[in-house]
Amino acid sequence: MTPKSISICLLATLLFVLPNSLSAQEVAQEAPAQQEEMTLVQKASRVMAFRIFSQMKKQGAEFDTEQLVEGLTLAINDKELGMSDEEVNAVLTSFNEEMLKRLMERRRIAGEENLAAAEKFFAENKTAEGVQVLESGIQYKVLKPSEGKSPAITDRVNVKYRGRLLDGTVFDGTEGDETAAFPVGGVIRGMTEILLKMKVGEKVEVYIPGELAYGEMGPRDQTGRPRMDSKIGPNAALIFELELISIDE
Repeated sequence: MTPKSISICLLATLLFVLPNSLSAQEVAQEAPAQQEEMTLVQKASRVMAFRIFSQMKKQGAEFDTEQLVEGLTLAINDKELGMSDEEVNAVLTSFNEEMLKRLMERRRIAGEENLAAAEKFFAENKTAEGVQVLESGIQYKVLKPSEGKSPAITDRVNVKYRGRLLDGTVFDGTEGDETAAFPVGGVIRGMTEILLKMKVGEKVEVYIPGELAYGEMGPRDQTGRPRMDSKIGPNAALIFELELISIDE
């Protein structure tokens, strides 16, 4: 494989493997008004550059702007990079290792901060009016009681929910009359535990410690790596407004 083809493969990987946390619409909002006058190629070029390097920057990467422009100029003009395949691979390997090292350090610090925030929150919240505390550390309060049936761990349920972080950031949820369906035993441990206590028609607000949510790694992708596009950080405690609508028969 030539240095040029390696560069192309790296670009393709960055475009389609990295989390697509920035949509074209979001990029357009950041662009100046004159973007409407750009050609499609100009717009696409701007979007690709913004998506690739903003995502890598969030992961702790540093760049030399002059060399970025130089490398891009060589590529689009079909020029040689001036490095062997072995040299290119060595540089990219070292760069990726450094990026990973910085990322893990940032996540370690975030995890410690999230643990401290959760400890403070749960200590204060357990004395709030209506809050009940389970042996596992989960806290909850009933917003709307019901005398309906409770699900079993093998059941599939339909719920309305809204999930947020301790700072109020909403990370997921249903809208309006929309419901979400999933197996009781197929969600995070804290959600499973509270669903088993709920009755059809009941609505609760539940406070789930990080170790019963996504733990010290936070949400992961299908390869087991931390999801960089998730709003949920390592050791993050979660709050859900959860209404059990029905149990699938």
